[in-house]
Parts: sequence; C-alpha cells; structure tokens
Amino acid sequence: MFSTHASWYATKFLNAEPNWYLFPFGAPRPTDPARHVLDIKAAWKNLRTLSGVKCRFHDLRHTVATKMAENGVPESTMLALIGHMSRQMLERYSHIRMKAKRDAMEGITLAPPAPAADKEESKPTENSLLQ
Repeated sequence: MFSTHASWYATKFLNAEPNWYLFPFGAPRPTDPARHVLDIKAAWKNLRTLSGVKCRFHDLRHTVATKMAENGVPESTMLALIGHMSRQMLERYSHIRMKAKRDAMEGITLAPPAPAADKEESKPTENSLLQ
C-alpha cells in the first residue's frame, strides 16, 4: 500500500524534500507537499482505494503496537512512540499473537519431581499441599 503511495508521490512531486508531508495539501488533488492535508480521512480513503487495502487508519496503530511488543521493544519506548500515557492503554493496543505466546511458553521447563526418600515422605501432607 505504501509503495503505491510512494510511487504516486515520486511521480507527482519528483524529488521529495525531508520536510514535506506524507499526505500533501490540495483539493480535489494534492498540490502542495509543503503543507499537510486538513482532513486525514479523505487522504486515507484515497490511499486505500488506490492500493486496494481494506483497513481503518486506526488499525495500523494496533498493528504497530503488536509488532513492537512481539519484537521486545521496551514499554517506555512503545508508549513514547504510540503516544499513550498508560500501560493499560498499551495493553489494549498491543495484541500479542498466539505464535508469540507459544514461543514464550517453549522457554518454560518444569523440573522433574525430586525422588522421595521413602514411601512415608512421599505421601502428601496437609502442610505440603498448602505450599
């Protein structure tokens, strides 16, 4: 999707400048990359239509948060990049995929039970069950 936009942008504005906006100003067609669009909804709709992608702009925020979490980006960095102020909101946005959960569980191993010295010691007691 972004490669489609990048191709269009390069064709329309030739040599892009670092301070130019990703979604340039102008209606009905973008004409000034030094100014930003006033309505991101229209820009996003046009980009989705041209690229054939079917997702909301907001969905990208969830995707980015999930990818960062899966790649071990520290929470403080994620919070700074995503712009949320609480860990609770971060958890709402970063949906750790099942594969990442399984990979994490593979690192957990249970120690085999220690052999009992005699049969009396191997019987569970009330105290051992509470521990």
